[in-house]
Amino acid sequence: MFKTFLEMVAGLTLVLCIIFMGTGQAAFPDKSITIIVPYSPGGMSDLTARVVSQGLSAQNGQSVAVVNKVGGGGAQGTHELTRSKDGYTLAVVPPPMIFPEIYRPDVTSMFTSKDIIPVCRVALNITPIVIGKDIPANTLAEFIEYAKKNPGLRYGHSGRGNTTHVIGVDIARLTGIKIQDVPYSSDATVATAILGKQIPFGFPTMPAILSHIKAGSVKCLAVHLPKRDPDVPDVPTFSEAGLNLEVPQSFNTLIASKNTPPEQIAFLSQAMGRAYKDPNYVATVRKIGAYPGYLSHEDLKPELAIFEVNARRFISLIR
Repeated sequence: MFKTFLEMVAGLTLVLCIIFMGTGQAAFPDKSITIIVPYSPGGMSDLTARVVSQGLSAQNGQSVAVVNKVGGGGAQGTHELTRSKDGYTLAVVPPPMIFPEIYRPDVTSMFTSKDIIPVCRVALNITPIVIGKDIPANTLAEFIEYAKKNPGLRYGHSGRGNTTHVIGVDIARLTGIKIQDVPYSSDATVATAILGKQIPFGFPTMPAILSHIKAGSVKCLAVHLPKRDPDVPDVPTFSEAGLNLEVPQSFNTLIASKNTPPEQIAFLSQAMGRAYKDPNYVATVRKIGAYPGYLSHEDLKPELAIFEVNARRFISLIR
């Protein structure tokens, strides 16, 4: 009987251990989470990450810190993300950092798409073409003519390979204008450079330049979106302005390292899905100048596959 009693105790202990272990796994996250932004403060990825941090924190009850790790046009911060071991370190990035093989082959010695797990899409980005208010053009067509008469115009963007860079390359390819790109550390610095007349035009994302557009300090000629931005309803899309760009629509994605357990990926994706069901959260996304564009981890997979095909086709056209 004593032997039977010991066997029962041992069995109960094993069951309790299994329950405890399962509870431990389900408790993710049980400490604070860090979101890396591989760009300077003020840009679209930075603003998006700060909104994402609010959504995640509200859903999981843990604090979510945003840390800017600047360098290499987004490469250094993303590289740091790929070395993390679990879902407690994440990043918010645009497509070039998800597909460095396509956009940034110069950084593939540091990391590739195989080192990254896209958790979910968190926002669609709005990229306008903005010119200085003293430039004698009020439409995209007039500016193209101005650029043809003034070859070598310099334009600003937030990093080589980003949409804010290759959109200029695509415009030059389609129109035959001769322009030179100038990389800056963030969309905010691009906006400052246009305002300060250091460059005649550029492609900052909308949050960095919207207030200046509304104030009349700069002129916005078109936006890279399927339809007009409600914040600037009088500004046409590129298509409406007569230019059918090949550049795929830009977006920001919450990513984790390949070492992250699947259950943590699922939790994070579902948490952001719950956040997007809150109208107040969606309104916050709109306030930063982004389009609410949530896609779950599973729904994002086919979308990224399509994006990769289109991106490869586009890059092959401009190289």
